[in-house]
Formats: sequence, structure tokens, C-alpha cells
Amino acid sequence: TQSTGDKTEHSQTLGRLKDSKLFSRRVMETAVDPIIVIDSSATIIDFNPATSKLFQYSEKELKGSNVNMLMPEPYHSKHGEYINNYLHTSIPKIIGIGREVFAKKKDGTVFPIELSISELSLNGVKLFTGVIRDITARKKAEEADAKTLFVANMSHEIRTPLNGVIGPSQLLLDTPLRKEQLDLVEMIYTSGKSLLLTVNEILDFSKLESGKLELQSCSFSVLSLVEDLIDLVALKIQNKGLELM
Repeated sequence: TQSTGDKTEHSQTLGRLKDSKLFSRRVMETAVDPIIVIDSSATIIDFNPATSKLFQYSEKELKGSNVNMLMPEPYHSKHGEYINNYLHTSIPKIIGIGREVFAKKKDGTVFPIELSISELSLNGVKLFTGVIRDITARKKAEEADAKTLFVANMSHEIRTPLNGVIGPSQLLLDTPLRKEQLDLVEMIYTSGKSLLLTVNEILDFSKLESGKLELQSCSFSVLSLVEDLIDLVALKIQNKGLELM
């Protein structure tokens, strides 16, 4: 247990540390997200290790370079114009406001980021600090969820009229029919069931991509499956004058 004297000394040490450049540097260096400081000419004057790690540039390559090297078009060409407009009008379009934009790595990879910019003045010199968060994983998850929702909605729209075909054809099978009529109705019913299965499989594939698929095991008759497949192609074979052996 710390004595009162130890606690006081600890507080004083912490206070001195917070006022030192060392404290600021340690905070910046240990930050998980990239932090970049630029001047009014868009020159990079400071950054943390997370910046080099994300953008794949060395400290020597980043220091003193224009920050637009980290931007794809059209941001790359227009960034200087953005800063000049702000310096002349003082109307912020992104400063103080979090915004989703795109960034570019050294190898040319363009990826989505969440960018927050703040302004500070040091001895009369305007500086801008940008905090960057790579949101690639989040965007991919959002796209997967949107795709799953779209497929689910489309499968519902398709299954509704399909059931309108399968249901009546199944009822027709229970009515007196000639052999030829019975064959045609069975083909309609089997084809409808097959198409419905395909729609369900598309939905399952979408679930598989998003990691939401639940597998189920069930028994089935191989003979019945083969017979259903034969029924699906029987009409085409007959029309071509072929015989299925």
C-alpha cells in the first residue's frame, strides 16, 4: 500500500510528465490509429508509428512530404485547393467533423478510412492533426449484410409466384388425368420444386459468405433424386428425338 507521501510524489511526477514533450510523444507513439500532423502547406511534420505501418512508408519517406501522397484521386490533386479555401474563408468542410473518405497505400491499394481533423495554432503557426481509422473490415461486413438482405428479399419475391405454380400443380396430381396430362403436370411440379431448391441454395450461399449458414443433415432417396433429374430433362430429350437409356 502506498503511503500519503508516495501518492503525493507520484501525482507530482505524473503532473510533470503530462507537461513534458515526452508524455505527448508516448501518447502518440502508442496510439493504435494513425495520427498525422501537417502545416498549412500540407507538409507532414509529424506522425506516429501506426501511420508508417498502415500506409507502408518509412519515416524518411513520410517526413517533409506532402500529405496528398496518401490520397487517391481526386483528393490527391485537389487537397491543396481544399486547404487554401479554408485558410481564406475559415469555413470548415471537414475540420472538426468525422468523415469517411479513401486513402492510398504505398503499393497503390486504395481503402476506406474514417478521418477526423482538428486545427491547432502553435506560436501563431496553423497546424492540422488528422486521426485515421482503417474501416476496410467494417465496410466488407456491411456489404456482406446488404448482399444477404438483397438475396433474401429477392428469393422471397421469386418463391411467392413459384409456390403459386407448385401448389396448384400438386393439387392437379390428385385429380383424374390422362397419362399424357399426368406426365406434364408432374413435370411442372418437379420443375417448380427444383427451381425453388435452387433459390434456397442461392440464399444459403449468401449466408455462407456472411458466415451465417447453419448446416443440417437429412436422409434422402438417391433413386428418387435421379428420377426427378430425369423428369427435368425428359421433354428436351423427347423433342430432340433421343432416348434416355
